[in-house]
Amino acid sequence: MHKCICIGVTGTPASGKSTFARRLAYALDGRLIEINEVLEKAHAYSTEKGSEEKIANILKLKKAIKKELAASASGICILVGHLLPDLGMHCNAVFVTRANIAVRKKRMEKRGYKKQKIAENLAAEAIDYCGVNSKKASKNIYEIETAAEKRAAIAGAKELVKTGRPEKLAFLKMQKDKMKEFERFISNNRDFGL
Repeated sequence: MHKCICIGVTGTPASGKSTFARRLAYALDGRLIEINEVLEKAHAYSTEKGSEEKIANILKLKKAIKKELAASASGICILVGHLLPDLGMHCNAVFVTRANIAVRKKRMEKRGYKKQKIAENLAAEAIDYCGVNSKKASKNIYEIETAAEKRAAIAGAKELVKTGRPEKLAFLKMQKDKMKEFERFISNNRDFGL
């Protein structure tokens, strides 16, 4: 039995990771595994009294995800979620989705995020939390934001699956600096509360 080829997709909330992961899974004829769905199914979280916020039990979640991957041992798996960097699981490659900070703020407001949670997520984007911490999951980390980068990422992932080599993805390795964009956003949104 062949080992599952695992490609991770991560990014802070509202960065477009699920949309990209669905496209990638379709293009590779792979199985999409949503980390948040596994978290719910395995009840791998706790909550504090009086709070709706879920605190992931990383060990329990990692065990549940390993079971999901084992069920796909001879195929291609696309593992997607903002918790991917915290799991410490190996992936053949990891794509970190990035997005314009003002656009992400609007997406989170539309989803009903509270102001404090939006501020935390935008700060995490600015410091590239997911990109920096994805080094635990793979040496092949690629940051994508534009439509052209996403198309190139899918083409490169096809080549990676076919040959095992990520050469076509090399140009996506550059790290995007979101701090300047974040600073401009704060300057233009003084009432935001940061």
